[in-house]
Amino acid sequence: MRKTLLVFILFLTASAIYADDPPKVTIQDFKEEFNPEVKVSGGVLIGFQLTGSIPKPDLNQLYIARPASLMHVNLSLTSMDGKYKAEMVLDFGESKSTWVEVSIPSERKEELKNYSTNELVAYAYTEIVDERSKRKRTFHKIYPTSWGSPKQPDEFVGRFYVISGIGLPKYTLNKKSYKCAATDADVNTAFNKFCVLNDSFSPGDNLVFLKTGVQRKFLVWRPE
Repeated sequence: MRKTLLVFILFLTASAIYADDPPKVTIQDFKEEFNPEVKVSGGVLIGFQLTGSIPKPDLNQLYIARPASLMHVNLSLTSMDGKYKAEMVLDFGESKSTWVEVSIPSERKEELKNYSTNELVAYAYTEIVDERSKRKRTFHKIYPTSWGSPKQPDEFVGRFYVISGIGLPKYTLNKKSYKCAATDADVNTAFNKFCVLNDSFSPGDNLVFLKTGVQRKFLVWRPE
């Protein structure tokens, strides 16, 4: 009897430990806007996301990967038609997971429900100072995102999304160039081209040059 009681107590203790919720991501400086009358894109835009497990964006199921030591990441969400834009800073707290699920506190869920995962584009990044630049210019280090858990986590399957006035924008990785293609969206004010990711990305940081009329450099981080 005493042995049974001891086993039961240990079971309850273990259950309590594993029932604890994982540390939640804290969202800071959240702001969003929806403008149905937008006519032109504002600024140079970019998106970067892997193919996820759900066909429609679920604002409670946005996944972001980053090194466990990185505590803060900037995140933007932009609809391809340019009507919706959200910006925020994510605080990962004590989470040590590589892929972390984020819940976006949007008040525009009704307007966003008809977008596909290719039409509501996520972009997670940090800013890095270019020490080789005399003016100390910054560039972005990009982290993978996906709607739902990444569909093929062992492969780097996804897209860059860009706005470009030239016919064939491209990106260069490991001195090899990959062409971009036009989106098939009816309205593509924010993004009019996409570039399919090549699986030549190595674990860790990858230097990428996007040529969309002007050339910009990025670091893209791939999980192990």
